[in-house]
Amino acid sequence: MAVTSASPAEIRRDALPDALASGLQVVTATRRLARALHLEYARRHGGDSWLTPRILPWSAWLLEQYAALRDFGALPEPLRCLDETQAAALWEDVLSRDDTAGRLLMSGGVTQGFREAWRLAHEWNLSWPELEARAGEDCRVFLRTARAYERRLRELDAVDAAQVPELLRTALQGAAGEPVAFAGFDRWVPAQHAIVTALGQRARRVVSVARQGNPRVLAFADTRHELAAAAHWARTCLEESPSARIGLVVPDPGAHAALLERLLDDALAPQRLWPAREQDPRPWNISLALPLAAAPVVDAALRLLECAQRPVDLAEVSRVLRSPFLAGATTEAAQRARLEAWLRRHATDPVTPAALLAGLRGDGQAPGCPLLERGLSAALEILALGPRRRHPSVWAADFARMLGHLGWPGDTPAGSAEWQTVQAWTEALDALANLDSLGPSLTFSAALQRLRRILAERRFQPESPDVPIQVLGLPETAGMEFDAIWVTGLHDGVLPASLRPCPLLPAALQRERGMPRACPDTEQALASRLLGRLGAAAAEAWFSYPLREGDEPLRPSPALAP
Repeated sequence: MAVTSASPAEIRRDALPDALASGLQVVTATRRLARALHLEYARRHGGDSWLTPRILPWSAWLLEQYAALRDFGALPEPLRCLDETQAAALWEDVLSRDDTAGRLLMSGGVTQGFREAWRLAHEWNLSWPELEARAGEDCRVFLRTARAYERRLRELDAVDAAQVPELLRTALQGAAGEPVAFAGFDRWVPAQHAIVTALGQRARRVVSVARQGNPRVLAFADTRHELAAAAHWARTCLEESPSARIGLVVPDPGAHAALLERLLDDALAPQRLWPAREQDPRPWNISLALPLAAAPVVDAALRLLECAQRPVDLAEVSRVLRSPFLAGATTEAAQRARLEAWLRRHATDPVTPAALLAGLRGDGQAPGCPLLERGLSAALEILALGPRRRHPSVWAADFARMLGHLGWPGDTPAGSAEWQTVQAWTEALDALANLDSLGPSLTFSAALQRLRRILAERRFQPESPDVPIQVLGLPETAGMEFDAIWVTGLHDGVLPASLRPCPLLPAALQRERGMPRACPDTEQALASRLLGRLGAAAAEAWFSYPLREGDEPLRPSPALAP
């Protein structure tokens, strides 16, 4: 039977600031809610100084608790906990040794599919004997690889994040300590329920006071008309109350990001269309975390490293020569433009690192670029002087040194978003360095490929200033409160969520347990509960849905029915 809620003592949301000031620790369902609570606390204190409140999202709190208990000897085995990058690399190694696993077709990739099954099995307390008794062919492959993964963890004296809740449950049972409040949890999975139960009287549940009981429901011809109306509504709300907190919920912000940006700028920041006003601040922020690899400054770093490693086509060389993230991008811009034109006329395609270096030196009447030539020469020397195979930590340091010689991330002072992105890049290099204990040394190509995977898996969005209008997806609304909210896109293709049980676990077992995306009744109940929460999250609430998506007619979500 599914576990949908726990029953700890309750603490009202409006009493949370005082409780935080007195030292209460709060654990949130999402990172967005953790940041929102931090901002609410800061607004309450104004310009005064204060101690940072103890607010952490669930995943970070688990790891903090595990590290503290391990370091103080409260765990029977002080095993280290692999980070996400290490766990992914270990799964890849295990799966590469299993011929059958590599042939399975899985959305999102084989490694991600097996990691999801592993996580769900631990979150929902699915035992290996239970799975074995009901396993189909794909589940048997999962069980075989999961046991191999467990063996590798034991060999490394390690655990991963999915195993931490069970270890914590035992350690926390009956332990003394301060209260812990949980905020924004729409449903408790069994592993979370066990942690809350283990905390006993220390556990608290943050509850909101309902602020609206009858949201208005609107229908629009299509998504564009719907989002345009919502953007105009947000402007009206802001004009009537400049300090209002306004939520605009879009089920799939990524699919409509470009349209949303145009509509919101037209309604809320039209001055950005004027000359020299493109960087004016916006009163809105869209929650859209993209792969770190897609950030322009990170993409430039990867292109630079590729040019030092192997022949690349002329189009790629052109991108490098035009990159603003290199030393001399402004002072040497004219020479680099001439060199690009010269290479297009005289160079063979693809361009080797040696040929690019010759062009930068001015060999063969090529226009020289001495600043970039010195940087590339120093970067290539790092490759030439070391062994062909190096530990991941050595490659991480060498990648940083090579980019440093090339003047990355450029001469122009970085803005806040770019600075945060560079810090995230540094953290990705640290994650690469942490792979030393998991396998043999790597070639340049293998290390760069591993770094690319790390960057592709890390979702990143720079933190923006506190603005009145927040555009967010449905999962990020957990625990959030607003003065006014508009939830768009509520047609029957979005809510309830379509069924997508984990293909590596028995479907019938997933339905019986009420696991995510496995049972229509469970999804319908979750949808109704979600809309009930959103309707109570603001004093003014609007729900809407489009009547068509292209040529396809749409129906309102069943959860909208009174």
